[in-house]
Amino acid sequence: MLRAEAQSSCRFALQRSADRDSRNGRARSGATHLAGLAASMLLLFASALAPDLADAQVSPGPLARAHAALGGPLDCMKCHAKGDKGLDRQCLACHREVAATLEARRGLHGKAQLGQCAKCHPDHAGEEFEMIAWPEGSQERFDHSKTIFVLKGKHRSLACRECHNAKLSVSPIAALTPRKDRSRGYIGLGTSCTDCHADPHREVLGDNCERCHSQDAWKPTSGLRHQDTSYPLTGKHAATQCDACHRAERLRTPVAANGKREPLWKPLSHEECSACHADPHRDRLGPACSTCHVTDSFQKIDRRRLDHDKTRYPLRGKHRSVECAKCHDEKSAWGKKPRFEKCADCHEQAHAKEALLAGKPVDCDACHGVERFAPSTYTAVMHAGTNYPLEGKHRTVACQSCHPKMKGVAAEGLGPAAVLMRPRHNLCTDCHEDPHRGRFGPRGDRPYEKQCVACHSVDAFRPARFGLDEHSRSAFPLERAHRSVPCLDCHEALRARGPATVSVSGHVAAPALEMRERFARCSDCHETPHGKQFDDRGERGDCDTCHGVDGFVPAGGFDHVKLAAFALTGEHVGVACKKCHPERKGAGGTREVVYRPIAHQCQDCHGAAIPAAGGKPK
Repeated sequence: MLRAEAQSSCRFALQRSADRDSRNGRARSGATHLAGLAASMLLLFASALAPDLADAQVSPGPLARAHAALGGPLDCMKCHAKGDKGLDRQCLACHREVAATLEARRGLHGKAQLGQCAKCHPDHAGEEFEMIAWPEGSQERFDHSKTIFVLKGKHRSLACRECHNAKLSVSPIAALTPRKDRSRGYIGLGTSCTDCHADPHREVLGDNCERCHSQDAWKPTSGLRHQDTSYPLTGKHAATQCDACHRAERLRTPVAANGKREPLWKPLSHEECSACHADPHRDRLGPACSTCHVTDSFQKIDRRRLDHDKTRYPLRGKHRSVECAKCHDEKSAWGKKPRFEKCADCHEQAHAKEALLAGKPVDCDACHGVERFAPSTYTAVMHAGTNYPLEGKHRTVACQSCHPKMKGVAAEGLGPAAVLMRPRHNLCTDCHEDPHRGRFGPRGDRPYEKQCVACHSVDAFRPARFGLDEHSRSAFPLERAHRSVPCLDCHEALRARGPATVSVSGHVAAPALEMRERFARCSDCHETPHGKQFDDRGERGDCDTCHGVDGFVPAGGFDHVKLAAFALTGEHVGVACKKCHPERKGAGGTREVVYRPIAHQCQDCHGAAIPAAGGKPK
């Protein structure tokens, strides 16, 4: 190892000696100097090739000024420890800043993990030798990309010592160097912009300068995206110079030596336009200018954001979609300050003053809302104040069913809406068709209680209020089992589809409900289960001869003694009917009970078990 170091030292000694002679302008002969240097080299090689000699040898050349304290004949072993790998350990023991970069993998040494110090830092080349063998030949040509800070932009043109100086070498690693003069070292610079440059923003924008600035130039801020801030620039703000907002007189920041105010970057109030702009409305509409104006132009109004609620006439409903010019155009409308106390200030009277409340004309908003003109906001409760209060089903009827839109001659005098506001309502038939076709009324000469309301109510047309008591006064009073029969079973017309009653203004005719069903005989409604068995009787088989209205079974009116040809006596009284009256298949495939003719001789039922007159049983 000593041999290698000696050879390296000789090479760099020759180079550095020549450089030194040239730089200092020494007059001695180059040949004389080289001869003396050659003698020193011979001594160094002799020392290196004699391992058994004593440790203290003649030095191969003067040490650099930084190592001058180690130049004694007995100081070699302080760096050249016995063995072949002690030099690097001794170097790092002294140069703790280098050891720290290796451990932290920082800088040139740490990034490349360099460990053989003498390759780049040979010594014994004279006091003025800087002990750096630049791979590229000089520090000016050094490839800075080998470090952790690549030079770009304006940094590429800087002299090394503009950055590598004692003023900027302030990191904890730089403090580990044994050099008294830190301006001669290269270790200890930080990589953050603020390690070298003062922060003009006073730390309010963070330490990531490259987010806005580049190494090419401080200005313009090519990386700045104001859109990513809490206040994106739009409209005319995008073309505004930075100083207009950040050096404004209103900020009251200190004035610098150049006469300009110090900029304020953050915090800068921007919640409301009034933070920067004077309010021409003198706070009458509030501080939120953006509810009306946009950044493109103060004269341009954004209707989608306009808060008309700040005015004396808040816009509601359909008014929100009306173009501003419809009300504010000075030529076609009412100008900047239109009247708005009444709907009629802007709108034509829709009903030609036919709409009255309590006999007095009212404004449109008494019956209509701003959401839409129809349907009206006039309610059934409000209708109670008229001479026709709405009750029952009438409360749910659409207004236009009674107040239709008229056409032609009928619409004259009703106003632009052409709505019939005062329809007739004395009789039910003024609005409804009569499904009974006049059979029960109503007529104007009948009292109210004798008209439709005698059987129906406003709660519902069906079911009718015509009950059992009312039916008892008809031609067919309901008795016994008939009282529980549904109306539909007798009045088939009630099964018809469609409404039982409709408005006279409708286009669908109500089905007729004349209620003229025949009911003189039971057979008018009921089909006989006996077929024609009793048709030759005197009453022609009227059902009520045997049956009553309580129920068809049992036939409570049938007397087997009086009405039958065979009177039941004795044991016959307890015999079940079907024992004598069997079933058979009748007309149409129906089953019917045989009542006539029935054999009634004893032998007809009992056969040979019954003896003939005067004889004995067989």
